[in-house]
This record gives sequence, C-alpha cells and structure tokens, in this order.
Amino acid sequence: MNRLEDLKSYYILDTPPEDELDDLAKIASAIFDTPVSLISFIDDKRQWFKAKIGIDSDEDKIEETFCQHTLNKPNDILVIENPETDFRVKNSDRVTCEGGIKFYASAPLVSDLGNVLGTVCVVDYKKREYDPKKYEALELISKKVMNYMETRKLMIEKNQEIEYNAYRLKKLTDLAPGAIFKLSFNSQGELKFIFMSEGIQKIVPDLSPDKLKKSPTLLLDYIENKEAVLELFRDSYRSLKPIETEYKVLLDEHVSKWHWMIANPEKRSENEVVWFGVIQEITQKKVHLETLEKMLFDISHVIRKPIANMLGIVDILQTSDVSQEDKNELIKVLHGETNTLDEFISRLNNEYYDLKSYLKQNWKEN
Repeated sequence: MNRLEDLKSYYILDTPPEDELDDLAKIASAIFDTPVSLISFIDDKRQWFKAKIGIDSDEDKIEETFCQHTLNKPNDILVIENPETDFRVKNSDRVTCEGGIKFYASAPLVSDLGNVLGTVCVVDYKKREYDPKKYEALELISKKVMNYMETRKLMIEKNQEIEYNAYRLKKLTDLAPGAIFKLSFNSQGELKFIFMSEGIQKIVPDLSPDKLKKSPTLLLDYIENKEAVLELFRDSYRSLKPIETEYKVLLDEHVSKWHWMIANPEKRSENEVVWFGVIQEITQKKVHLETLEKMLFDISHVIRKPIANMLGIVDILQTSDVSQEDKNELIKVLHGETNTLDEFISRLNNEYYDLKSYLKQNWKEN
C-alpha cells in the first residue's frame, strides 16, 4: 500500500479536533517552550493540521512546508536550527518574512507499514538549541500519536463492520414474513419498541417502525381486544413465560385481519423486561380453518340427513308388500332427496373453489 492509500485508511483528514491529540500537541509545546506546535498529516497537495497550538490556519500547501522533508525519512527526527542558511528552507516565505521562523523540529508519524503520514513538530520565531533528550521526547510523542491513531483506526473499522452487519440484518428482517420486534415493558406499564422491522407495514399499512418508536401504543389501537393482549404482557412480565396469541385487528370500519404473535421475555433489570418476538398475519389461515370447520359440519349434519332418508326409502322399496302407488311416491321422495344432496355438493364445491381463489389471490399480494 502506498503512502497516500495508507493515510486514507486512517480516516483522519478533515475530521474535527480530538482531545487526545490536542493534549499531545500541548505537551510538545510545553516541553520545548515554543509558541507553535502541530500534529499534522500530509497528502499529495497539503499539510493539514489535526491539532494546533499557536496558529490559526488549518493547512498549508505541501511545497511551502518544512515537514515535506520528512516524508522519505521514517527513522529520522528533522531539526532545523538555522532556517536562514538551510538550503531546504532558506528561500521559504515562512523564513524570509519579518519575524520568520528561526527554529523547527519534527518527528515523523510512521504507520505500521512504514509510511510517513505526517509529523509532530514544534516551531519558534527565535533561535533555539536543545538537549538531544528533548528530541527523544518529541519522538515519544509521535509514537503516542500513532498508538492513538492505530486504536482509532481499529475502532472505526469495527464500527463500520458492526454497521454493515446491522444493515444486512435489517435487510433480512425486512424480507422476513410479518414483523420482527424488540419490545420493552416496565413496572409502570410503559411500552417501548426498541426495534420494529419494516414488515409491520405489510400487515398494518398505516404504521411504520418510526411511528411505533415514537408512539408504541399505536399498534394497540388497531387490536379489537387490546386489554386482553396487554394482560398477556403483564402476566409474562411477572412470570417470564413466553407469549403466544392470536388477535383480531381492525384496519378500518370495513377491513379486519387476524394476527399471530409469539414473543420470548428476557429480564433486563428489576423494573424492565424485554421481549423478542414475531407478528404474522394469519387471516388466510383463519378463513381456511373456518371454512373447513363449516364443511365438516355440513358433511356431518346436512349430508347425513338426505342419505339417511335415501337409505330408509331403499329399505322400504326392497320389501315385497309395497304397492305400486306407494313405490311411486317413495321414488318421488328419493328423487327429491337426491336433488337436495346434489345441490348441496355443488354448493360445497363452489365454496371450496371460492376459498381456493381467495387464498391464491392473497398469497400473490403478500
């Protein structure tokens, strides 16, 4: 990785001041007793000041800086005690101007890959000479800066990884059937949705995760018997038993649906319990079951009567002492019962077909 790519990987350029680096700049200024100290980073065009003491500007053009001379010397401290005679900087406006720079020292900020990303430097406008141990202190400060930078970089990357994983998890929850939620309930009876997936809008179109986070009781307003549902949560709060229930929701005065909810509680404190749960629409299932129950009832009661009548008539017809006139009457009755049975079977078949069409249509829509 080249130096500029390495520098970008630290996510440091053009970021706000940070106390840890400001403090290290102050320490450098205090050790050298200079009016100016800087912690800076150098890209391909400029030297940008992350922490600064004694100057107002935020950056300099790279060709006008002293620190550019450190970029290829990761192991050296750069000390310029006589800028007016040093060939590298003597023609710089920073030196030739009135009250120009008379002393400069910097230690490189070196990454784990060996690239110089910037410097810790001190500047004075009067002649200075220091004991070599002072420069060792400057080098130690530069290492402290890089230790902080490495930790900072690792934290940023971990946060990015967490955010990405959270994004992927959200995508998965949004694709899940129904709604996935995390709900908090405390001893004062206060509800709070910590998380609600986008799936809630599929089963209650007027609601959204944002609305429920702001006003969690909005969901209860749609439940026909909300007190019964609330009582389930109160009981689960006390006993820590899982909740599983079906309830009817009234979307408007003409439309109602059925929901199934399951939620497992987890005690977080003396006063708070959190549930992790799922809500799914089961209207199709309810309609299906109700229709099947009706079919079973009809088969058991409606069909049985004409069949019993028909069997009775057949038994009578099989006897030899039935007159022709009686036989004709019984045949008419048998014919009527047969028609009744045929009409009922046709109606049953139509009801089954309608149910099948309803389920198929709703499956497509959902």
